[in-house]
Amino acid sequence: MQTGECIYCGQTYQIDAIRELTEEELNLKATELCDCEKAKAAAKEKETISVIDDLFKEKYPDTAEILKAAVLPIKAGEMQEIQVKVSNCTKAKLFIDAKDNIKCQRITNIKTEKTV
Repeated sequence: MQTGECIYCGQTYQIDAIRELTEEELNLKATELCDCEKAKAAAKEKETISVIDDLFKEKYPDTAEILKAAVLPIKAGEMQEIQVKVSNCTKAKLFIDAKDNIKCQRITNIKTEKTV
């Protein structure tokens, strides 16, 4: 057992790790376990970045970077939303919903048409 502390509030946590962790690693793990407001906000931001990467990083890496750069301004209320037209049939959208959650959408319109 090793001890780490939340980087935001200083609350200490016991960390059970297979190998010896550095102080920085212990503090990051403790912060992930902490339920203080700043630690929860940081975890939510990290989760949002992960969702953006899942939706866009592989096929549209530049769009992923643009959206990630917009996370903090949207969270801070400096921006309401951001939309990026990725291609003729794909859009990206990042915004805060009515429940104050950050939403990330990948919208793909596929139109099939046949002339008879």
